[in-house]
Amino acid sequence: KSYRNIYIIQKNYDRDDVMIRTSGSTPKSDPEPELVLETMSMKPPVPEVELLKSEKEVHEEPQIPMRLQSELLKKSAQKKRRTNLFYAFMILFLIGMVYGAVFARNGAAGLTSSLSAINQSYLYERETQSLISGFVGALTSSGIFLLIAMLAGMSAIGQPVSVALLFVRGLRIGSYMGYLYLQYGGKGVLYSVLLILPGVVISTFALIVACRESFRLSNLILMSFLKESGKLSKKLFMLYIKKCLVLFVCLVVSAVVDSALYFVLSGVVQLG
Repeated sequence: KSYRNIYIIQKNYDRDDVMIRTSGSTPKSDPEPELVLETMSMKPPVPEVELLKSEKEVHEEPQIPMRLQSELLKKSAQKKRRTNLFYAFMILFLIGMVYGAVFARNGAAGLTSSLSAINQSYLYERETQSLISGFVGALTSSGIFLLIAMLAGMSAIGQPVSVALLFVRGLRIGSYMGYLYLQYGGKGVLYSVLLILPGVVISTFALIVACRESFRLSNLILMSFLKESGKLSKKLFMLYIKKCLVLFVCLVVSAVVDSALYFVLSGVVQLG
């Protein structure tokens, strides 16, 4: 008689593997019992320390060098200052535009009549111009502002000029559109929206950027004089000139849009 006791000592469900311990005695006459152990092919267990280390490396963010981090923060601050300065100049232009429109209506009698005469002569000249003449006139009026802004940026005291340019530009456009509204009512508003504003939006955007860059370069020149840090690099001025050339291309596009719209829609929108 033989006895065989089989005990299941441990079962690991994560590794799908069973360990079996046998005990007891088996007579020699009885055949040798066959033990079948079913095991799954598993990779050798990974120590817990190594698992924790690998998880830490996965969740850990790469460390940025201090020098690179400071440069990124500096560039971010510069970008924020440029954006804020752009919005400040845009608000300045809008203030001048609103002031010009109000002044065209409520200004002093002598100044209002003089302004009306200027706007009337400009409107008459515009209606009698050819397509090429209209393009040259629109490009010239905007190009003068760009040239003044560029020259002001190369001076240490050019900041007031950059600020005044946008206010004057807004004052001029606002007074002209206000004159059209006072003289022609709804037709004047339609004329302004279809024939004036599209070109003005493009040219004004370019001039705001030009005045912003002029203001920034003028500040750099002034600070270099005050701190006695020496001359500014030549690359800085070359980059400034390249920006001005790109902005001049924007003014060319603005003049093309302005003259093309007037050529196409002048017969549709008539003030007379």
